[in-house]
Amino acid sequence: MNKEEDIELQENLLNGTDSFASSPNSQELSEYVTYKGETFLRKPLTDWRVSKNLKSQILFSFSFLFLVGLSDQAVGSLIPTLIELFNTTQFSISIIFILQFCGYSTAALSNNWIHLKFGRVGVLTFGISSLIFAYSFIGIFNLKLPLAIFIPLFYFIGLGIGLTDSCLNVYLSNLDDSNEIMGIFHGTYGLGSIFSPPIISFILKIFGKEKFYYGYLGLLIISIVELIGIRFTFKNETPIKYEYFNFIHHDSKEIEDDDDDEDQGLDNSVSFQGLIKDWLIIAFCVYLFLYIGAEISISSWILTYLLQVMNLEQLESSFIISWFWIGLSVGRIFLGFCTKYFKNEYRANLSYSITSFLTFSLLTILCFFISPSIHFLNFLVFLSGIFIGPLFPTANIALIKILPSKYHVLAVGIFTSLGGCGSAILPFLVGNLADLTGFRWLLWYIWVPIGGYSLVWLGIPKLKSRFVYDY
Repeated sequence: MNKEEDIELQENLLNGTDSFASSPNSQELSEYVTYKGETFLRKPLTDWRVSKNLKSQILFSFSFLFLVGLSDQAVGSLIPTLIELFNTTQFSISIIFILQFCGYSTAALSNNWIHLKFGRVGVLTFGISSLIFAYSFIGIFNLKLPLAIFIPLFYFIGLGIGLTDSCLNVYLSNLDDSNEIMGIFHGTYGLGSIFSPPIISFILKIFGKEKFYYGYLGLLIISIVELIGIRFTFKNETPIKYEYFNFIHHDSKEIEDDDDDEDQGLDNSVSFQGLIKDWLIIAFCVYLFLYIGAEISISSWILTYLLQVMNLEQLESSFIISWFWIGLSVGRIFLGFCTKYFKNEYRANLSYSITSFLTFSLLTILCFFISPSIHFLNFLVFLSGIFIGPLFPTANIALIKILPSKYHVLAVGIFTSLGGCGSAILPFLVGNLADLTGFRWLLWYIWVPIGGYSLVWLGIPKLKSRFVYDY
């Protein structure tokens, strides 16, 4: 079978073609397997260059994280406006972050179960539908909603992002050129975050503060398009296919390679308990908890800092925040291509973590003791974003490389969902501490978790774990 025929067969499978009439002999069929009535490639297709469907999946994955960037940054940009419109306190509005934490936690606990019952396509459908539900209520009912209903809607945003993000992280991490793809994937989050503050500021300036919900109507439209695209491109990622590749296929392969493997079969409760108690998994979760918490604290509260401490205008402040996200996107996309020059992903992320700590320390010290000019402040914020940017995708790939493949969905689900809880808890704590002590201290409160995740990553090789890796 020549290369063109092989690619055509793979495309037929990915696009749902239910016929092998084009197969001239049984040797071609040996590349496929039938399991519980479904037929698919014996080995997952990972080369995106030969598959139009894989390219489409990657593009819709990128657009999803762009949507998440728009959504996350909209919250930080709207906090002062929401406090005024709902006539409430900063503490009450910051409960948004706690409810997002509850959504992330639910995603972590249910992620593997939904994969088993509904497959990847089911996880993605449920996750994006949760976002559509929340955006619909905010966009359509907006100020007609009492605060007691408005704030809980962010639980569904946390749930939707937690499920979909962890699913796509695992899927893309197993493709060819994973470092580059993951760098661009997470870079699109930064791109969404770049555009969100100016868009929100223009909406508030042109239409008035009461029309803040126009931004959420835009998010609703994008999420509906995203759901349609995801449903079409991932339609063959069924629960049967997921079960085969993550348990039956990999278990049989591991039996050949390791007769001492005792974790066979479909009993995932044991695997979950084992993973959640493993110090390596705990360290990765703490690392991501601190990292995402610091990142979202910057994006959520830096606007308030610039308004209250540096006495800047809303639009001017929003552009400074955009420079942080420009730096973050540049770091994720371009440093993702530099990772291959390190010994491994762990070493690369160690360098990025320490450098991010040093650059943010410079920003914190200069802003605390002197007031840098706007141009210099833009540069410092941009520089900090560059080295903070690649940490999440590089850490995600490092975890994938360390763990056996059958643990990927479960472990990365725990990693991204429980670790992602930092995006809720730390912004809540940082914002309220700054409110109590004065926003002049805000950058120091963010500096602490940045130093914390650098220390955690530095100590990972010293941890006892069942998983062996050449650090």
